[in-house]
Amino acid sequence: MKPSSRPQIPAQFDSAIEAAKRGGFGDALERIEGALEKAPSHEALATAAALALAEVARRAGRARNAGSAEEALRRAISLRPRFADLRFQLACLLLGQNRSREAREQLEAALDANARYVAARVELALLDAREGFVPEALTALQDLTASVAVKDLPALKLGMRSLERADWEEAASLIRRGFRLSDPELMDRIERFHALMKQENFQGALDLLREVLPRHDAYPDLHYLTGIAELQLGALDDALSSFARALELHPDFHAARVQFAGTLEAMGLTAVAQEEIAFVLQREPTNREAKAFLEAHPRVTHRAA
Repeated sequence: MKPSSRPQIPAQFDSAIEAAKRGGFGDALERIEGALEKAPSHEALATAAALALAEVARRAGRARNAGSAEEALRRAISLRPRFADLRFQLACLLLGQNRSREAREQLEAALDANARYVAARVELALLDAREGFVPEALTALQDLTASVAVKDLPALKLGMRSLERADWEEAASLIRRGFRLSDPELMDRIERFHALMKQENFQGALDLLREVLPRHDAYPDLHYLTGIAELQLGALDDALSSFARALELHPDFHAARVQFAGTLEAMGLTAVAQEEIAFVLQREPTNREAKAFLEAHPRVTHRAA
């Protein structure tokens, strides 16, 4: 299994997944166990069951039912103990409950199964730092950069400085961003955010992101999405602040700058909005969002560019 992949769940476990969607986690586990009892030695079925149990665990975690999530993952690991993703998923759950020793065991098991599992190596280094082994954690992260392409070096450097200051939450967010690691909980939140936005439940979508924003302040995308929801609710001042924070973290985030300009225009600050659009077009003359903005806002002209 590739780290952070979401394999397709086989059809024979559809009823279990549907039960989990309704919050029936115990029912979902029983359905999976029932399928296994019918063919206990079927290797392909055992793998499929492990994947289904991992999905049940994700949904239980989403519903804040940590007990069911842990039970599902431990059953999955009993079926496929060498699946690094399962070990990592359980480690993240345990870390959220401050069960550091058990989380460490799972991270080490994940790395034993897949020594190149970057996310597990990062989380193990972060755990070391939180337990007082900051120099060792920094060395581990530096060693990792020698074998893995860093996607956002400035974020990684800032994260390592935060680690030295014992600012664990900020450090974790920046370091994960540096390696472009997906956070399972955050990815689930973003999926639910988009679903709520489609349903025009803008307040619900906004509340969903605001719950996790303090822990993921270094993610410009999260501030951008927060600003989108705030715009839909007519909270212009809040939206402006969210887009500004996204741009502070990532100055070339053109989509955020266009939305920033749109918010300025809605507040009557047409000249300033024009400067922001001009900045985008200077950097990327073919930017479709900026051109669409000019068409939709005739008071904003292109002359400043």
